[in-house]
Amino acid sequence: MRDKHPPTDDGNDRPPLEVTKPFEGARFWSPPSRPPASGEAGESDESGGATHEPAPETVVDNEFTWPDVHIPFVIPNPPGSAPAERRGRSWKRPRRSPYHPNARRAKRQAAAPRARRARRAERQAAAPRARRATPWDAIGPVVAFAFVAVAAAALAYAGYSIGRGDGQPVAPQPTPISQQAARAGIELRYPEGWAKGSEPPEIPGVNFTTPLVLRADDESEAGIVAGVVKAATGSDLLPRTLRKQLRISTLAPQRVLLGDTQALRYRGVEVDGFDGAFTLYAIPTAEGSVVLACHGPAGARAFYELCERSAATLRLDGVRAFALGPAPGYGERLAAAIDTLDGALKTSGFRLREARTGRGQARSAAAIGQAFTKAAAELDSAPVSARDRDSHNELLVAIRAQADAYGRLATAARSGRRDGYRQAADAVRRTDGGVREAVAALETLGYAS
Repeated sequence: MRDKHPPTDDGNDRPPLEVTKPFEGARFWSPPSRPPASGEAGESDESGGATHEPAPETVVDNEFTWPDVHIPFVIPNPPGSAPAERRGRSWKRPRRSPYHPNARRAKRQAAAPRARRARRAERQAAAPRARRATPWDAIGPVVAFAFVAVAAAALAYAGYSIGRGDGQPVAPQPTPISQQAARAGIELRYPEGWAKGSEPPEIPGVNFTTPLVLRADDESEAGIVAGVVKAATGSDLLPRTLRKQLRISTLAPQRVLLGDTQALRYRGVEVDGFDGAFTLYAIPTAEGSVVLACHGPAGARAFYELCERSAATLRLDGVRAFALGPAPGYGERLAAAIDTLDGALKTSGFRLREARTGRGQARSAAAIGQAFTKAAAELDSAPVSARDRDSHNELLVAIRAQADAYGRLATAARSGRRDGYRQAADAVRRTDGGVREAVAALETLGYAS
């Protein structure tokens, strides 16, 4: 280690920094404090200057010595105090490379508004100067449309006149249906030139009640006949006698509206014993079906179209028409009657099976017979559509037959005759099957049992 060191710029000799070993196990250590300045207490050298105390023995690792420089120490601010004033230029994020993908996208985004403004300026410069609006702008299209309409009407009239002058045929106008006729609650309009008739044509299998007869002219037998046909019942609303004489065994009806009334329409009906064909319309009522027949020569398309136009004007006055489907009123009566029969069979039928004496059997059988009689009376007073008339009549017959069978069973049980009781019991079984079949037929018509 050197004993003397070259002087510093201020003329003072400073000893080298001493490197001492830190305390064993210590993590941090700090250099010794600065030596006292000149003039302070201490030994003096021969030149009369201030002397320093002899430095302790230093430890040199690998012959390393500290440089002869003064290292100032920065003491941080204590906790809770204001930070020291920042000097110099603030920190700035380094600029990205122009080749970075985000930099290229940012450059394009920055250039897009300038490009749009440039294109907008070019369009505005190329666009013509807007013209000031005038009152003609509002009324001009209207006047032009009126002029075109007048011109088109004039051309059409000129063409029509030329056609008539050249003898060309003109499209016929539809025959107006302006005449009116009524009979037995049936009102109908018919074309001009037609006349009322007195005698209906003879249509095999169809018997009208007080019909309304209209004829196309005096020479031909074509025309319209409308009236109530009591035998027109069932789901197809056709008389059974007419069904037997049809040349085509099956007909496909169509559901149509005659005014506000639902009806079934049969086109091209041909029967044995009648020359020509006819179109039938059938409307169900409580007394049968209102049937309207357009009769004429087969293939007379114009006549049948005119007849259908007339049929569409049909109105019923004082005649109740039913819908083509199940009638709600009759369905309620039918459900109530079936509930009455079920209740009687559950209570009195159980007592009849458990009875041990003839008197007890007679009393239970009589109660069941009275329930069947009551159900038949309720159904007999219900308004029934011609569509349901056949099945309704079959059910009434079956219910009354079973009521009679239970009455005979009660009489045989009361008299004690075994043979009579056995025969009455067989009749009850047979009539019970008839009731079930009639109820099933009504179910096929849309009624729930």
